[in-house]
Amino acid sequence: MKKLRSFLIPLLLLLGVIFLQILFSREFTTLPPRVEVLSLDVQIENSQALQPFELKKLTGYQVAFQQGTSGDILGQPVNVIIANGLYGPFLGRELIQGTFFTEQASHLGLNVAVISEELAIQAYGTPAVIEDTIEINHHAYRIVGVYQKNSLLYALSSNGREDVYIPVNSDFHREVGSDQGIQRMMINLDQEGAGAFIENKILRDLRGVSRNAENYRVKDYTKAGIIIRQFPRITGFIAAMMLILCVWHGMLKTLKSKVKRIRKKLELLTLREIIMEDPSGYMISLLSILISLMGMILLYRLSAFKIYIPPRYIPSERLLQFDYYREIILQGLQFRNLYPGLTPSPYGRLYGLQLLINTLFLVIEMLLIVKLYRCIKSLMTAWEGDGV
Repeated sequence: MKKLRSFLIPLLLLLGVIFLQILFSREFTTLPPRVEVLSLDVQIENSQALQPFELKKLTGYQVAFQQGTSGDILGQPVNVIIANGLYGPFLGRELIQGTFFTEQASHLGLNVAVISEELAIQAYGTPAVIEDTIEINHHAYRIVGVYQKNSLLYALSSNGREDVYIPVNSDFHREVGSDQGIQRMMINLDQEGAGAFIENKILRDLRGVSRNAENYRVKDYTKAGIIIRQFPRITGFIAAMMLILCVWHGMLKTLKSKVKRIRKKLELLTLREIIMEDPSGYMISLLSILISLMGMILLYRLSAFKIYIPPRYIPSERLLQFDYYREIILQGLQFRNLYPGLTPSPYGRLYGLQLLINTLFLVIEMLLIVKLYRCIKSLMTAWEGDGV
């Protein structure tokens, strides 16, 4: 009973950790995939920035862009995110009232805003505030949408202020942000449209419409959701391999025991006589071996999957090409040192946080799987000792 309890506890812990991992990952994997174009300077000036009219020259892309600055609502500082109407799908937060403002609203510079549920309750005591007005630095804005902050991970990746979304060319933008360039762009690409060279292609297309494209960096996040979803599958695959090893170990012991017994009896009897002594017993042993083999194949088929690794992290010649990996790390460090003011991306921060959390989950799960493997081996040894 003690051995059984020592097996059930890590099993339940493993299932609980996997459930939490999937729960945390879902907040990220449900977000739409994207390619982001980030300015290399947090406070990029208009003369050095890409302009909205230049982005309209891009063909084959739907480009959402934003500028971020600070404002004041009800005497408290807020993050004012100035965006065009195509930004709505990239919001990543559930709209519980109204809609995101349209591209026409940003083109006309209408004073409309999308605010959080918490800010709506602070201002009006209810989230039902559509068509009400709210003042941003003494400019009146009509509320057209209310979103719900539904994630602890967003709280961890933000600065603690409420985010308010307003259109380009509106009053606050003309007063505060007109001299500040576009800090971040999001390009909506499906998985088929993304590829190993998509970053270079987008940067080349941007250079074709503006000389200021050199002041931006392209980040491909189209496969980010696939990578995050792989972590629980890696755990499932390793757990399945552990079970396959245990079944293989048990099958080999049964087979060796039967072969040893037959070899000993062959000194006095023929093989046919040995089998006829206990035909049902040998049939059961044969069936158990076949079932074990089929179980191992089934476990492998259910757990196996094609792992995705970004092409830039795979050497073209051989896998253990350590100079290649060292060069990737050095390039990353050099880039951070060269451009320390790179505009932070909430999506990028969220992705990095997801990688860290899922790696920690994976380490814990591996430890629990090792513990389970030892428990199973111990139980199998005890059963064999009892003659089961």
